[in-house]
Amino acid sequence: MEAAVHQWLAEIVQQVELPEFTLSFWHTPSYSPRLNPAEYLIHEVRRNGLYQVPCTLTLQEKAGRIRTQLARGSPMNDQQMRRLLDFIARSKVKRF
Repeated sequence: MEAAVHQWLAEIVQQVELPEFTLSFWHTPSYSPRLNPAEYLIHEVRRNGLYQVPCTLTLQEKAGRIRTQLARGSPMNDQQMRRLLDFIARSKVKRF
């Protein structure tokens, strides 16, 4: 699988002019919310957009609250995101 991914990326690089970069793959457990930045976003959207809202809200109103929450941007500032990524990098994940 790893070889196939490397081959696929090599083909893309040949087709598209890209700046020099390094790409690392990390194998994480199948369910690892602490190692997934998207889980933090989902938690913030739920906490700020859906919790403690009147039960009389319609589905459209709830969707509007979520859209508003997402339009505000990332719930993490740059330093918080850097710390999260450092935590993930220090975690015991298999790099290949």
